Amino acid sequence: MTLADNPTGTLILLGFVSALSLHAYSTFGHVRGYRPLISPTSTFSALLPRIRSLNPGITWQWDERRTAYFNHSHDVISIIPILLGKPYFFTCSVDVLRQVLGNDIKNHLTKPLDLTLDSLWGASVASASGEIWRRHRRIVGPAFNANTYELVRETVAYLYQEMIEQEGWSEQQRVTIPSLNKYMIKLSLLTLARCAFGMSVSWTSSTGKTEEMNLIEAITLSSETIIAKLLLPTWVLKLPFKPLRKVDSAWNALEDFVKSHTRRIGQEMNEQGNNDQFEVRNADLLHRLIACSEGDGRDGKYQLSEKEVLANIFTILFAGHETTANGIIATLGYLAIHQDEQEKAYVEVKNRFGPNDQLGLPDTGEMPYLLACFHEAIVRVTNRFLASTLMLARTLSKDFPVKVERPSPGVVVLPKGSRIVIDTVNTFRNPYIFKDPEQYKPSRWLGIPETEVTMFGTGPRACIGRKLAATEAISVLAFFLRDWALDIDLAPGETRSQYEERVMVIGPYGGTISPIAQLPLKITKRVRA
Repeated sequence: MTLADNPTGTLILLGFVSALSLHAYSTFGHVRGYRPLISPTSTFSALLPRIRSLNPGITWQWDERRTAYFNHSHDVISIIPILLGKPYFFTCSVDVLRQVLGNDIKNHLTKPLDLTLDSLWGASVASASGEIWRRHRRIVGPAFNANTYELVRETVAYLYQEMIEQEGWSEQQRVTIPSLNKYMIKLSLLTLARCAFGMSVSWTSSTGKTEEMNLIEAITLSSETIIAKLLLPTWVLKLPFKPLRKVDSAWNALEDFVKSHTRRIGQEMNEQGNNDQFEVRNADLLHRLIACSEGDGRDGKYQLSEKEVLANIFTILFAGHETTANGIIATLGYLAIHQDEQEKAYVEVKNRFGPNDQLGLPDTGEMPYLLACFHEAIVRVTNRFLASTLMLARTLSKDFPVKVERPSPGVVVLPKGSRIVIDTVNTFRNPYIFKDPEQYKPSRWLGIPETEVTMFGTGPRACIGRKLAATEAISVLAFFLRDWALDIDLAPGETRSQYEERVMVIGPYGGTISPIAQLPLKITKRVRA
């Protein structure tokens, strides 16, 4: 039977769709915007081909980064889908970003769960809101401290040296790396595993090896297929097709390893009586999570269920290693292209040399230009998607007035119950805010206070791991620049600008972020006096 054979059903369906559209227009229609068939935040948008007027696609902010928001002439726009998906407000204004996120807790804003990883693992410090978020934040937050950052610096120094030795780079004057991505993702993952989760892993270890794959392989494949995991029913991954079964095996191997590792650490803590309050306060993230899941019940608001412990582990494991790794990849790529910027960063690193040209453990505050290079790379090509910065979304608990400058100064009232997305791709490419947004200019971040560096969010719910990410990145970048001069391999007749346009773009959408597809790099050993 077709819809034509059932006119009554057709009319009811059309009436329902019309009612939803009228409600959306009454709530969002006072703000100019786009009216596609499918919302770019919907599941169908990820599954269907991108056709601008019909389906903008889940990466529309990147795809239209030069022309979005009516050529950035509007601080706030509305997207009202005619057929499928929820309507949203979107903003490309730093001022609006601060007004919304800076008042996050005060105005009881919540994160839309369908734009977080909640459906995979449940509530975590990244996905929860209100009192649930406060409980997670009190437990997770203290693990990100000065001791942790010092451990990160020491770990990067160890793993970096192990990497260049095991890969045979240390014995060569010149090395051509076909794809830097796999090395930086592995380095970042091992750093997080050692510093946050107490895992005894090294560059050559295969901790967590199963019959089919080791831990590194399982996490890498799981990261690459997280969108499929979110969108596809569980039974689809169990169909008798090799690619699907491999994805299913990766997720099962990862979950089994994390659960067994967590239980083993918990048993060791119980046997050692390692629940002293001082030790717990200064423990790594995993020990804090386990201790708070095994409390004595005197203060339930500081406890987590086993599911919540695992949710935080998985969230930080995925969001932490990929974001940092791709920020490092992008920074090294831009410095290889822009030799003048590389020289400035190298001079800063060189000034940190101690006796015998040794480089002390780098601190972010001691290398402001290198940190600016990292920040500029992040806002240009590496923005996290789920539970993070490509879509920093909030649901409004009451009518929320925001001051705007474009198209004309005034106030836009965002109605109660509506959703607004902070679009960081277009915020940091807004020519009214950032001069020459298409150019790589690290100097634009010099002298900017940490609270004003908003690519990690702002306000009380800014990314909890931003300092850890910066610490790791600065350490890796400093060691690379100390030892190697970076360069690129141009195609015949190609300019550096053309190379940048060709290579420094996001790859196929798959993981929790949109990374550079594959970055080749030429490195030449520096001669130090």
